[in-house]
Amino acid sequence: MTANRSVDRDKSAGEHVQAGNGRHDDLDALTGLGRALAAAGEIPGAVEAFHKAILILLDAAMFPQAKRLIDEARSSGVDHPAFDDYKEAVDSAPVFFGFQGTHAPERQVYMSAAVHMLGTAGRPISILEIGTYMGASMITWARAIERFSGGIGEIYCLDPWDGADSAQYDDHMAEDIQSGLAYRVFQNATRFVGDGIKVTELRGFSDDILPTLAGMTFDIIYVDGCHLHPEVLNDLRSADALLSIGGFMCGDDLEVQLHELDRELVEANARNDFVLVDGGGGLGFHPGVTLGVGTFFGPVSAFGGFWIMRKTAEGYRPVQMRGKGLLPYHWPQEFVEQARRAVVDAGLLHEIL
Repeated sequence: MTANRSVDRDKSAGEHVQAGNGRHDDLDALTGLGRALAAAGEIPGAVEAFHKAILILLDAAMFPQAKRLIDEARSSGVDHPAFDDYKEAVDSAPVFFGFQGTHAPERQVYMSAAVHMLGTAGRPISILEIGTYMGASMITWARAIERFSGGIGEIYCLDPWDGADSAQYDDHMAEDIQSGLAYRVFQNATRFVGDGIKVTELRGFSDDILPTLAGMTFDIIYVDGCHLHPEVLNDLRSADALLSIGGFMCGDDLEVQLHELDRELVEANARNDFVLVDGGGGLGFHPGVTLGVGTFFGPVSAFGGFWIMRKTAEGYRPVQMRGKGLLPYHWPQEFVEQARRAVVDAGLLHEIL
């Protein structure tokens, strides 16, 4: 059994609870009901309520929360024959160390919204990710395909997973790459995508791999590889030839755009991964990303560091962030809540799931 299993569940818990406004209302009601029934000694009803709540958590890939609820149920004297299988599943769920982007987890929500906005339900979707590291963003894409694109698609993950390029990263990330930990975690993460989603590993450097993809097209290309210049610009140019008309080119780590800064400052730091702006009150940015994106596109649509543009027959156009997005429940709970607050405060998406 795998933790990303699809489950069939009822929308209510019989006479004890009315269905709430969405899955979180159902989850809260079922959990509260299970606790109340367990405290009253009504074990059969408590088993039913806890079981349905745990299935909701598993279906949403909320693995740590599912594990805690199983432990809570059992500590209350509530058990179910399936709990051992569920516990085994969540114990082997994908685990990520040294998350990139923990300062801005809302970017994962906007990534998933891109899949929803693309509107490919009914046909397979194809995503190319340049820069994968441990696979946390790959899981985000996979969950979005499951929810918004019929669960059918392909994700191509391009990364060297090679210590040769680790000098640009901080010590912890560099060590994870050099030791092979990042690659092993990625390989484990691929086990937790839906059966209808094919993950293809493209191990190598983008300037070597991208030319070999000539003739292929992708619906979404996510550029998050080397952050230095001219590597970012080269990735954008190569990706452009692979992106289908109507598709999205997007990426990470665009804290500040080129037109908002002194270009000489950006160019002077183009071989640095991250720099702080003097007098900027702690404002930092990735010069290579800023320079590459600004040179290739000019100003782009950007949301909390996540940038996105739509390709048309006439060129690239900004994207209005709308539709639905998924919270990154495969991340630690503190980052899930941080993402929720940031996206709610921004008020761009119609619904957060």
